[in-house]
Amino acid sequence: LKNISSAWATLACLAIHHDNLETAETALMAIKAVDKLQHIRAIRKMPQGERKNAELTLYKRRAKEALSILLQARPPLTFDAVEMCVQLFRWEEALTIAQRTSARRGISQKGHIEYELTDLVLWYRSQYLQRLRRKEDIGTFKELFQQRGIIPGDQFEVMEVALRDKFSPKKV
Repeated sequence: LKNISSAWATLACLAIHHDNLETAETALMAIKAVDKLQHIRAIRKMPQGERKNAELTLYKRRAKEALSILLQARPPLTFDAVEMCVQLFRWEEALTIAQRTSARRGISQKGHIEYELTDLVLWYRSQYLQRLRRKEDIGTFKELFQQRGIIPGDQFEVMEVALRDKFSPKKV
């Protein structure tokens, strides 16, 4: 029985490595790896394209490559890249992407979507710190919070509603 489970697990790994999600799903079902199975099903349901490729690449633990896929897409999937960095707790990288995108386009940070992306990163960071009941310890974030007169977790709650209403991945 152990050899059979090992064979199914090996098949699942090989199938994922070769992007054969249907076979991977069958193998994961056989070994009752429910969490992995749900994730593979979610990826399978995604429409073809850079987002799906990036998600599968991230599942294969190649985060840097997954991020590159999103940023090299035409047009770049900046929102998705920022969101991926936040999910991976790569706060400074998320902020850099949001800021670099606006600088590359020659757009001032105020009054454009990248300004909102920067605010979105700040909001996510604020929520994270609030959940952990910690103070900001990253210099760049401290500066930005101070520049905007924001105390993470306190005054930033108002921004949540504004970001939800105003920010849409379709704008990126």
